[in-house]
Amino acid sequence: MQCINQALLAKQASKVLTEPNSLLSKIMRAKSHISIDTVDDIITSSRMSASWGWKGIKWGLKLLRDNIAWKVGHPTFLRTWTVKWINGETPIRKVKAQTVSMDAFGEEVSDLITNTYHWNEDALRLLMDEDWVKKTLAVPLPSMGCRDEFYWRLTKDGHY
Repeated sequence: MQCINQALLAKQASKVLTEPNSLLSKIMRAKSHISIDTVDDIITSSRMSASWGWKGIKWGLKLLRDNIAWKVGHPTFLRTWTVKWINGETPIRKVKAQTVSMDAFGEEVSDLITNTYHWNEDALRLLMDEDWVKKTLAVPLPSMGCRDEFYWRLTKDGHY
């Protein structure tokens, strides 16, 4: 019974992320006063732990976390090193990149995209090993006006 409850709460949690204009999403976002665009934003937020509704959504998201991935939008706000955005994987930072200050550059996926919205191959090669560069270059970049969205990796259509 507990697994069924968690699955149903995971469904509600996915709606908060995928349908930002729904009443549930608007209420939860307004109540939390923070950006809740990623699963980790919701799970790690201490401000949302007060209500039973948020506790349930956070519990449901723990079920989703391992099997969702993100599609890059335009503009994109995904974090490069903590979000699964390359074929459902999180890239690994190159250890030997000495010529660039790693504190700021490359922290967001948008840092790896040029002004004409193509992958910046020089930046990719500076920050990632060649295997990750190839995987990144295979990720399609959408046209203007698409927001980052997550998909469920265990189904063909990407819906939970």
